[in-house]
Amino acid sequence: MAAAFLHFVLVMAAAFLHSVLQVEDHCRRSPLERLPLHRCRAPASEGDAASVCRAHLDLLLQIRQARRTGPPRRAGAAVQAPPEGHRSSEFAASTNGREGGWRGAGYNPNFENADEYPPRPEHVQAPSAKEIDLNALANKNKREQYTVEDKRNIYAMLLARNGEHGRLKKGVLDSGARDGNCSRRCVSRIWKESKLGGGVNSIKNNLKLKTGRKKMSLDIEALEAIPPGERTTIRQVVAGLHMSKSTVHRRLKEKVMRRVSNELKPSLTEANKKARVAYCLENLEPSSLEDNPTFKGSFNKVHLDEKIFYRTRKTQKMYLSNREEAPKRECKHKNHIQQIMFLSAMARPRYDSQGNCVFDGKIGVWAFVDWVQAQKKSANRGRGEWELKPSTSVDRNKSREYIVQYVLPAIKEKWPESDRWNTVYIQQDNARTHVLANDPIFAMEAAKGGWDIRIVNQPPNSPDCNILDLGWFASIQSMFHRKMPKTLPEIVQKVNESLAQYSHRKLNRIWLSHQACMREIIKNKGSIHYDTPHMKKKTLERLGLLPVRLTVDKVYVDAAIEYLSV
Repeated sequence: MAAAFLHFVLVMAAAFLHSVLQVEDHCRRSPLERLPLHRCRAPASEGDAASVCRAHLDLLLQIRQARRTGPPRRAGAAVQAPPEGHRSSEFAASTNGREGGWRGAGYNPNFENADEYPPRPEHVQAPSAKEIDLNALANKNKREQYTVEDKRNIYAMLLARNGEHGRLKKGVLDSGARDGNCSRRCVSRIWKESKLGGGVNSIKNNLKLKTGRKKMSLDIEALEAIPPGERTTIRQVVAGLHMSKSTVHRRLKEKVMRRVSNELKPSLTEANKKARVAYCLENLEPSSLEDNPTFKGSFNKVHLDEKIFYRTRKTQKMYLSNREEAPKRECKHKNHIQQIMFLSAMARPRYDSQGNCVFDGKIGVWAFVDWVQAQKKSANRGRGEWELKPSTSVDRNKSREYIVQYVLPAIKEKWPESDRWNTVYIQQDNARTHVLANDPIFAMEAAKGGWDIRIVNQPPNSPDCNILDLGWFASIQSMFHRKMPKTLPEIVQKVNESLAQYSHRKLNRIWLSHQACMREIIKNKGSIHYDTPHMKKKTLERLGLLPVRLTVDKVYVDAAIEYLSV
């Protein structure tokens, strides 16, 4: 009886191992080559059950051992990491053992502040980002369509596993969906279509080429025929084109038409245009004019200008929950909101060869205010107490006072020591209240301590030639209004807080935009009607590719020089 029991155990073990090997062989084959599992046969006879069991057991152990070790590694697949000192040695070779800046490709010893070019020695080669169309993703049909060939391949797979039976056997539907890379519903629909239609010829794709109503196109000529003053809103465009509002809005999203903000700019005379071109040409490196015209780094310039900060805006957008109440903002009169004028001075930030900031370029911001004694008693103060009042007038004497008392000491205190003995230029606009370039009091105060600080004027009617008007004032004002000051002292406090929180990298990008605007001025021969160039500076900075100096095409520079000579 023991022998019969042992014989029974060996037969069952052989059958089990045989089925395991059949499953593994079934998984290794392609979907169309797999055979139905129910057709797998047991050992031929009971006599060879023990030998089949031992052979199958050895084969199963070999397969499992191969899976643990994994496939053999190809020659050359391992990537050897660079040595730890690779970057430092490469940088040392590019600097030729000297300190203070970069000496790699693009270095020109004739440039001013050439050691600052560029902040980082290596360039990061990143793959170009794939542009994502959000509108296309939003309108994408998520239902996948299968071709007739794909459907018939899935049917052949089902036929090989299930046979001609009318109903799918257990497990065939799941395996067909997994191997065909489709849903169970799709496999079931293919099987039903074959049974109802009479075979493989009934399986086809019923998707039509063009479905739905026809797309309404926008007549560009009709749009251009509408006067510009009568197409400032979508409703005006709809009335002029006799189309629905939703259709026009869809064409706007498809970029068939575009929305622009038309800015009112100062009118320029011919003399103003030539002065603008001359200003931009002066900011080019003289040694680069013959080969590749390149702008100066502008590291020795300080831009100076005034800006009025109001305590609050007339209208302020904000997002609230359903339970919140809107803040209650009020003042005596909407046309007489409390305001303070500030004097701002900004220079270009500087970085060392490793990209670390050594000078943030923020010289300072000063308010034109006076401390006076209260003439009358009020709920906020008693009679005779000191209170902060905005300056009643800012004339040339007031401007000279602030430059001498605040701007010059701040420059001398914060200026980098490596550039201590070079000339520093303070650039201002041509307002009548500004200090003259040859003012004796300013010259005497600026020369103290051996400094060489001079005042220069920018071209008239050219706010795009000053980085403060170009972008810094709008940026700092946006940060200021988030803090919502309520009194005059809070205005001064919040402006100083905004200055302290302002990023030096953002200030550096504005200086680069200044060079881009000067390049457009040269191209357009002094005209102010050009689109402010967008360079994706933030993306370039993140990738380590942000330049310090921009170049201009030599053809435009030669045309600008010829324009000045006429």
